[in-house]
Amino acid sequence: MENNVYEMMSSEYLVRMGFNIGSIGFDYLKQAIDYCIDNEDLLDGITTKLYPKVAERFGVKSAVVERGIRGIIDKAYKKGGFLEINTFYNKIIYNNDFKFSNSEFIALMVYRIKFDIAKIEIANKYNIVLTKYED
Repeated sequence: MENNVYEMMSSEYLVRMGFNIGSIGFDYLKQAIDYCIDNEDLLDGITTKLYPKVAERFGVKSAVVERGIRGIIDKAYKKGGFLEINTFYNKIIYNNDFKFSNSEFIALMVYRIKFDIAKIEIANKYNIVLTKYED
């Protein structure tokens, strides 16, 4: 699938989880997720590979990227936005009882988007119509 599909999905999922598009850190988080979808190896080096790559893209320092992502995750956690994870899996797997670290949250989003993309690609390959419940 095209990169713009990944980018649209990452934006949609973040908004559904209570992340504010206008918040400092939203663009950093979204870009980090998109980079990791393209290159999963970046998940193995969040501070040494991913943050510098995002920082270069936005012309800021790695520490600014890390703080921005941490700040926006904190805000979403306080608003209960992570409870939306339960709708991604159609069951209660999260009770807003802990806050994800930056790397945990990025990995969670990357793997969820990759799973959804694979499901769509398989459905398209075998001419299966996904219902709204399966989306």
